[in-house]
Amino acid sequence: MNFPAYAIGRIPLVKWTRWLLMVIRYNLRHEGMHIGFGCSFSNSSFGRHNRISEQSMLSNVELGDYSYIGARCHLNRVQIGKFCSIAPDVKCGLGTHPSRGFVSSHPAFYAPHYGLVEQYGFEEYKDTTIGHDVWVGANSIIMDGVKIGTGAIIGANAVVTKDIPPYAIAVGTPAKVIRYRFEEDQIQQLMKEEWWNQSDEWLKKNMDRMQDINRFAPVRSVLVDS
Repeated sequence: MNFPAYAIGRIPLVKWTRWLLMVIRYNLRHEGMHIGFGCSFSNSSFGRHNRISEQSMLSNVELGDYSYIGARCHLNRVQIGKFCSIAPDVKCGLGTHPSRGFVSSHPAFYAPHYGLVEQYGFEEYKDTTIGHDVWVGANSIIMDGVKIGTGAIIGANAVVTKDIPPYAIAVGTPAKVIRYRFEEDQIQQLMKEEWWNQSDEWLKKNMDRMQDINRFAPVRSVLVDS
């Protein structure tokens, strides 16, 4: 009886053992890291106090301090800043197909592994950047090459096809900015102070400011000549 090699990895005991060994390996390297069952990582780096929930797949991902990733996320070629909240079932870096120029959108006409061409003729994957303190809602899809600014919020089920400015709230398909989280001068103050780069001691000492935007960055009064 032939037993396929790939099937060995599906045996519950083998899967559990692999997961346990991965947890031990990453916890030795990264402070406060939590890894859910069934996760897989490839060419990815992590910070401190990261949480990756069950069955999430990360490839070529850079994750900043305190950022967490919900269950069943598929992320590829993504740089994620600090203090980001990635909800369950978020997809990013799935690749693109040509919609103009090429007669067909099928990868057989630009990817060598199908045997019709000898070298890549189309940039299928692009790097995606997610700033600091970004919240991405459940079931969202972020297209390749997009840049999501620091402090932005992406609504659940959104499809992000274009760059999103810092501290903007974007929803829908395709995602559109509906408003900003704070006043313009408050956003400028937040971007200038870069609280996400402060030490844990600084954050603890300034927690009262962190919990009230008007204490952290009061709106400057504007004098209007009569």
